[in-house]
Amino acid sequence: MDGPPFCYRASMRAWLGTATATTLATLLLSCDACDRDGCYAMEYPARHAGTAIAGAVASSSDIVTGDCHECPFGRTQLELFQLDEPVTDQATAAAIAAGTPFFSFPAVERYVAGVGAGLYLVCATGSCVSVEVVLGETLTVNIHVPYGYTTFYVAAPGQEPEEQVSYFVGYDSE
Repeated sequence: MDGPPFCYRASMRAWLGTATATTLATLLLSCDACDRDGCYAMEYPARHAGTAIAGAVASSSDIVTGDCHECPFGRTQLELFQLDEPVTDQATAAAIAAGTPFFSFPAVERYVAGVGAGLYLVCATGSCVSVEVVLGETLTVNIHVPYGYTTFYVAAPGQEPEEQVSYFVGYDSE
């Protein structure tokens, strides 16, 4: 007789089928379904887009499910204010942010705002950062909008984004 008896072969096939199905189910269930792409994007500069402010928007909450603290790409309303000099304190930032922005738009996942060279106050979700745009260069302003205080990661061309001092000016309606 060639090979094991039929019922042994059938039970081996069933066992291998069950093992394969179990292994496949385990692999599928253990796949990392935790979306952290938005937070990972905070580490990278925006692509060159001429004289502009550009970046990514990440959104996270204070909820952790299992080992997963999701941080997908997000959206926020950006407001840009033209400045005569850099903002260096919260009171000045709040006074400027209470006015009418030079440019306001929804930033969804990744954004580019073509602007002229100069100083700007960039505001999102109740926080602002003072930046300078150089002619012909794209300044990266990545924005992490967590459940709480907004964080800005700023970088000149060729640099890695770093967290910048920002000013809390109050929550907006978003």
